[in-house]
Amino acid sequence: MLKIDNLNEIIEFSKSLNVLYVEDNEETSIQGLKLLKNFFDNITLAYNGLEGLKEFEENRFDLILSDINMPKLDGLSMIEKIREKDRNISCLIVSAHDETLHFTQAIKLGVNGFLLKPIQYELFIETMVKVITSIQVTKALKDIEEKNKKLSVLAQMMDSIAHQWKQPLSLIAMVPTNLEAKIQNGIEITNEDITYSNTIIKNQTNHLIETVNDFRTFFHPRDDEKIVIVKDVITSVLSLMHVILVKENINIETTYPKDIKINMIPSELKHIFINLINNTKDAFLGIKRKQNKNINIDISENENEVILDYKDNAGGIALNIIDNIFDLDFTTKEEYLGTGTGLYLVKQIVEKYDGIIEAKNINEGINFTIYFNK
Repeated sequence: MLKIDNLNEIIEFSKSLNVLYVEDNEETSIQGLKLLKNFFDNITLAYNGLEGLKEFEENRFDLILSDINMPKLDGLSMIEKIREKDRNISCLIVSAHDETLHFTQAIKLGVNGFLLKPIQYELFIETMVKVITSIQVTKALKDIEEKNKKLSVLAQMMDSIAHQWKQPLSLIAMVPTNLEAKIQNGIEITNEDITYSNTIIKNQTNHLIETVNDFRTFFHPRDDEKIVIVKDVITSVLSLMHVILVKENINIETTYPKDIKINMIPSELKHIFINLINNTKDAFLGIKRKQNKNINIDISENENEVILDYKDNAGGIALNIIDNIFDLDFTTKEEYLGTGTGLYLVKQIVEKYDGIIEAKNINEGINFTIYFNK
């Protein structure tokens, strides 16, 4: 007598599975369905390989049981076509004794088990338990993998937020430092100083809040896309970064027709420019350049694309590592300057919109070119 300790648990799990049963003999299919209903609630019946293949292409199944000899398309040919689209789906062969010559081919196709006609009840139960347990383990591993992916995405998101917060927090910290320096030097603090300081704090605090909201929705569908005028986004970025650009003596020149537009979430386009500019700012610190620190942003378009061309003269990237600069956690900077997140994030945003980003060294610096489809 077959004894399986966790049979009830296995049956409870199997009731949620979707099964495709392919059998051309009506009487055999009736008997097969009676047995299968001990384990499964969701069973789709097909009467030949072509019907089975059509059902597979139109629905999602966890398990396929199939006869071998059938009209129109035999079971093994059907499984072979299914394997071309799904290498992992569990498949069982239900075969007559005189079809054992086909078993070698079935094994090559990765069939998970065999049931011989007429089906013996205990062997059927034993085979179902093995296959269902395998499906259960596979699903559990996929769940763990999916959870690990989510944790990895969360870690990336936190790292990206930390990267984006670095500059605003530095600017906010500068405000009391500058006011304290005036007091210590006996310089009167005017209403204009207070207003200017409040504006910096307000703008940078809003940017901190926007950054959190942006990353909360970054991996969601692109529901907030709209037509964006690129010039307006660049103007907003330069206004937001004005204090730090002046402090670091960085000159930015822009060239663009004012009517160039792109369809995307405005804040994500803003993050592209912020990260590129921050990357250049840190690169200038790395080469200790004091004067003639320049960034050129040129926006153009053709019939099919909007092209964002970004150049600086901050020293460029060594040729042996230039292919890695968009990798997560890869940085060319000192640890206190870089986290290896900024350019990775730029690439993620660009590719989210099916765009392309390229990098190449130019005279004294680097040239990033981004292509977005219209």
